[in-house]
Amino acid sequence: HLMVLLYLMEHGASRIGDVATGIDKPNASLTRFVGFLERGGYIERTLGEDKREWILSVTKEGEKLAKEVAG
Repeated sequence: HLMVLLYLMEHGASRIGDVATGIDKPNASLTRFVGFLERGGYIERTLGEDKREWILSVTKEGEKLAKEVAG
């Protein structure tokens, strides 16, 4: 989960496929992480411009958690 938050903090709002590639995880397993992080209020998921892809962005709570865990 931390890898997703750190990726988004470094790269900003990103397509879910780009995050999966960036952290070397398949899209299918990333979907589970994204659901957990979204329910916890650590990331936001919005539809992209073409309405076929999800854009992920880290929230203030997500940044706080990542900084605490990463030390």
